[in-house]
Amino acid sequence: TSARRARYPALHHRNFTLIWSGMLVSNMGTWMQNVAQSWLIYKLTGNNLLYLGWLGLSFAIPMIVAPPLGGALADRVDRIRLLYVTQTCSLLLAAALALLTWSGAIRPAHILVTTFLGALLLAFDNPARQSLIPELVPRADLLNALSLNSATYTGAALVGPALAGLLLDTVGAGWLFMLNAASFLAVIGALLA
Repeated sequence: TSARRARYPALHHRNFTLIWSGMLVSNMGTWMQNVAQSWLIYKLTGNNLLYLGWLGLSFAIPMIVAPPLGGALADRVDRIRLLYVTQTCSLLLAAALALLTWSGAIRPAHILVTTFLGALLLAFDNPARQSLIPELVPRADLLNALSLNSATYTGAALVGPALAGLLLDTVGAGWLFMLNAASFLAVIGALLA
């Protein structure tokens, strides 16, 4: 336990551990949704690869343009409230995709628009989350907290697509979207706690 304490000191701070755990779950859900979106748009467009490019573009444009605005906003507003808004809106987008998929009403345009909106939310969510970390741990544990925070993304990038690959054929894209919607509750719950 003392070796673990020395190796992961940031995890001994309750609020950081709550946010970190919530983000790990949420990031896995997001990666699962990314796989489901790509698969579904490919199927809906009759294997038209151009739509996969548009899907990437619909994510890239907000992530190139909006992060400076997100950073400026995160410096001026309550970061916890901003995260409530971004996480709740992301949950609603994922749930909308699930409902559209289950009802059979899903179209490529729905996926492109929700991807664009989700990336726009992420451009505001990321700076708020990053700037919150120094408030959750003392300066001595900040480097460890930043490293662990980065690990949530890379760890989720390994596990999320693998889970999606296992589940996509058995439960379908709609359930992966709904699992992602539920994953945002982990962050919202951490913020509440």
